[in-house]
Amino acid sequence: MEKSPQLRTSYLTKEDFEEALAEYSSREWFVYWIFILSFTSTILNGFHVMSYVFYSVTPKHWCSIPVLEEANWTPKQIRAVSSPRWLIIRTNANRIELDICLVLIHNRERERDGGDEEEERDGQSNTRNDVFIKLDKLHRDGNVVVSITMPSPVLFYSYHRCTPDELSNCKYYDWNYIELRDMGYESALEKVKADRKPKTIVCKRYSYEIKYKDSSFVPEVRYQNKIKIRLKWDMVCNRLAMKATVQTAVSFGKFFGAFAFGVLADRYGRKITFTISCLIYMISGPVVAWTHSYLIMVMCRVGLGVAGIGVYQGAYSILIEISPPHRRSTFGVMFNMSYPVGMILIAIIAYYIREWRVLQLYISMPSFILILHMLAMPESPRWLYYSNHMSEAWKMMRSVVSPEKQKMIDELQIDFKTHVKEKTIRFEQFKQNFHHFKHAEMTVRLILCWFIWFSTSMGYYVLSITSAHLKIDSYLYTGLSGIAEGISYVIVIPMLQILGRRNTSFILFLCSAFSFSILLFIPEIMTNTKMFIALFGRLCISSVFVAVIVHLSELFPTVIRNIAIGSSSTFAHIGSTIAPYLVDYFVIYGWWVPNSVCGITTFISAMLTQVFPETKNLDLYNTMDDFFARCKVNSREQLSFKNSIIYTLLTKLNIVKRSTPMITAQEK
Repeated sequence: MEKSPQLRTSYLTKEDFEEALAEYSSREWFVYWIFILSFTSTILNGFHVMSYVFYSVTPKHWCSIPVLEEANWTPKQIRAVSSPRWLIIRTNANRIELDICLVLIHNRERERDGGDEEEERDGQSNTRNDVFIKLDKLHRDGNVVVSITMPSPVLFYSYHRCTPDELSNCKYYDWNYIELRDMGYESALEKVKADRKPKTIVCKRYSYEIKYKDSSFVPEVRYQNKIKIRLKWDMVCNRLAMKATVQTAVSFGKFFGAFAFGVLADRYGRKITFTISCLIYMISGPVVAWTHSYLIMVMCRVGLGVAGIGVYQGAYSILIEISPPHRRSTFGVMFNMSYPVGMILIAIIAYYIREWRVLQLYISMPSFILILHMLAMPESPRWLYYSNHMSEAWKMMRSVVSPEKQKMIDELQIDFKTHVKEKTIRFEQFKQNFHHFKHAEMTVRLILCWFIWFSTSMGYYVLSITSAHLKIDSYLYTGLSGIAEGISYVIVIPMLQILGRRNTSFILFLCSAFSFSILLFIPEIMTNTKMFIALFGRLCISSVFVAVIVHLSELFPTVIRNIAIGSSSTFAHIGSTIAPYLVDYFVIYGWWVPNSVCGITTFISAMLTQVFPETKNLDLYNTMDDFFARCKVNSREQLSFKNSIIYTLLTKLNIVKRSTPMITAQEK
């Protein structure tokens, strides 16, 4: 009678497998080879996320007037007669009336919106009076006018006439441009100054001032036989949302892929999801560079997001599950260094390659190197064994076990019927993985991880967006951000080894909350100080992201680890999706809203990390039985605030008394 897989492996116990796996992972060259494969495969993630910064710049734009362009009028001449100006109507001691678009009154506002130094008047702004300015929209002769009521008496005020940069970018005057063309520029300019302004209409087409040809996908200028043909995308003015969608597509891809690949990796294995993600990289990246269809571009950007999270989760799970315990935290941290490496490399590449399609092609071609990774990356033997692929797992161990056990492994031949039975067992186990989340211990762990990952991601991207508004060169800023993140990953390694997972996360969360709080009190004019604090906060939030990833991977058993990582990543991407709205929309309710919200959530996350058990130097949980048995025996492996450094301090101060744990471990 044919033996079942369980009977076949009765002579090769779980302890035998763990011993063989320890020997399998003790080969230094092999473990470092897995690390290199994992690390290099995820550099592409930094490429495709940060490339948006360089080829999404909105160039100076204005309404295209084909009649005047064909007459060889310069852009400055065309704008002078077609774009609505911000002309001064009347001034007196207490009242100034100006067209709505004029940037006026105080130098900070003028400099922020791009004033022309040559047009600056002698008057100086009294910034102490800025808070008293009241704006009222009026209508006069068909033009919108702003009435600015100044405090009385007005000590100082300044204003300047508009410059070409300050002309309306999205509308133009409805003149008879054929008539203006025939008159010539000088006569046409006199006419438009003297005549009553006609109505303004929304641009149908746009012209751009582009320093480097095809440096941005915003206008999508196409050339045929060296002749510029009709613009296709024009992602400006009322089509500006199209530009944001290009980056949102990557976040959506990560959002979808995080949970989907988490489930698939636990169901079908880490390597198969890693391989699928690599193939998506190879297809999506080059297509973004070649396509002239906006819809296809967005779909491929979604694919890049899916591929990025799929490669990350697959490679990380394989690396952690193969690495020996003493290497696990170091490799887990160094693995995340691939993202800042990608940021620094893309800043260097983009500095020399200004055409966005060529840049996209340069950062996409390395994806074909992933063919080597797909062939060389092994499946996780730990996942194979504890997902009832025991024969395959033991065959991977064959080279490191004794000759006697090698003979036992060779006898593990499963026929078709047994394979079907094993497959059924695996499917039942797969359904049980979700069933185990009904237990309080497991459910609370997962919910806390969701909130912590959400707040961490939201805080990270809020700091990124806020820092981007500090007048810093994009190439320099991206490089500095990569360096800051690289430093953060170096700092967190000794912290994890000395302080442990829980206390490291606690300290870094508190530092992040402090950064958000201190930004509320720094004056706006102290730009360098705000940049330093923002980068410090980004360094802390980047470090804590690494710490919580390492901690989460050790909090859950192997059979559901990828489900936990995948679902937590989904909530992290929800946070990254909310961050732009927090900065750009909710700020209308108060400039302090984004930093206050992130400061509060990171502080709450700091407190929640103290509830988790410390997992430093603990063996990974393999099965649900293993998890519940260990939690039942050792209360320090349960969720409990009483194991935290805060509780220890409070008990020493006799503020609280020790009692039973707040959450009782559940038996299976």
